[in-house]
Amino acid sequence: HFSTVSTKTNCCTISCKYGVCSELTDVYCYAEKVPSTSSDAFKNSYVEYATLHVPAEAVDAYKNAKPWSGFGTIVALTEEEIVGIENIKMDLSTPAIFTLDGKQTDTLQKGINIIRTGNQTKKVYVK
Repeated sequence: HFSTVSTKTNCCTISCKYGVCSELTDVYCYAEKVPSTSSDAFKNSYVEYATLHVPAEAVDAYKNAKPWSGFGTIVALTEEEIVGIENIKMDLSTPAIFTLDGKQTDTLQKGINIIRTGNQTKKVYVK
């Protein structure tokens, strides 16, 4: 579980489905242009109690864009938060689960499942 998420300036997709971010308290998004993401990107997260930290010139844009507008608090990044952020790598890709016949499902099924996370795919057998 994540309590803090930090993105790079070219962030384009965030997904916190499946309870991965249920304890989220802070999100640091360095993109000056509001990233487009699905309306349910923060599903099962309590963003209404979390703080979104964004570039000062973009605060109003984030406040007016869903799902970002759902955050309880949206504030400008401080100078300390901007300086020295380099090489942060975090795969927030939500696993996509498929059956052998190619149908996407929300849960693992009995038998062989195909799981795609980011650009990686693996097969998982469930008894």
